[in-house]
Amino acid sequence: MNRETDIPLLLISKCSFQINAFRFPRIGDRGIHMDARNIAQLQSRAAKANVELFDSEFHWCQAAIELMIDTHAFLGSKEIAAGSREEQYQRDPVRHDVMNTIINLSYDAGGSLISALRLVECGLIADAWSLIRVAFETTSYSEFFAFNPSKLRDYSSVESLLVKGRIEGVKGKPLDVASEFAKRSIGVSDVRKALSEDDDFSRRDFYSRLSSLGTHASPLRPGLRIGIGEPEVRMYLSIGRRELRQCVADLAAVIKYALGIPFEHCVEFLRSSEKLTERYETLLVEYFGIYPPPVVPN
Repeated sequence: MNRETDIPLLLISKCSFQINAFRFPRIGDRGIHMDARNIAQLQSRAAKANVELFDSEFHWCQAAIELMIDTHAFLGSKEIAAGSREEQYQRDPVRHDVMNTIINLSYDAGGSLISALRLVECGLIADAWSLIRVAFETTSYSEFFAFNPSKLRDYSSVESLLVKGRIEGVKGKPLDVASEFAKRSIGVSDVRKALSEDDDFSRRDFYSRLSSLGTHASPLRPGLRIGIGEPEVRMYLSIGRRELRQCVADLAAVIKYALGIPFEHCVEFLRSSEKLTERYETLLVEYFGIYPPPVVPN
């Protein structure tokens, strides 16, 4: 067996995930030299093992992301941009600006979710949770502006400050975006609070969990990179961990949340594409058949 590349076989029980005698090389193993290329190879092999373990879950995420990509392409097509969206601008400039912002934020969230999917597959779940948090926050802003179009002006004013700083160069202290958002009552906490008042979901709890697992230097993060039942760091990735199942579920929930924004708030554009709508409705049915009750708003 090549200890540098072989992946441990998994024996799955109801109680826990167990690994047999074959193991990953450990940091500090004699005769083992691991460079970035070798670690990348291990990640690719880990992805194969993890996808096989959670085949239906990963299949749904991949299909949903493909629909997200097709939806963004459709909304950004010349036909829609020069047709429906231009007509909307002439009829209602404010709504047009809101739609543009929603589509741009949806596009940004999609990019983070695509990267998160690859990280989850490779077992890099701490890093994946960080991007899932970014996508969740971005999607929350999309929904917030859809229901609070008057706040878009405040958001745009911060964007103008950022653009101005980029053009003129940074002079002195860089712009503190979080502080500028807070001054305008459009900080993350403001957005979460406003949206939570409209439904029973605690966005704060979900956001805090994503932050603890994926973003902050919390004691939880190092544990996500440690081998099962052993203290040594194992090439920075995980295979078959119970936490991986949770991470896939969180990824799927945020994908579903982000995918729903254009289908709920850009209906006037998407109604001309029955195929996209049918795929979205099919994915919703499949989602509830695979995952437990949603952890983010419908």
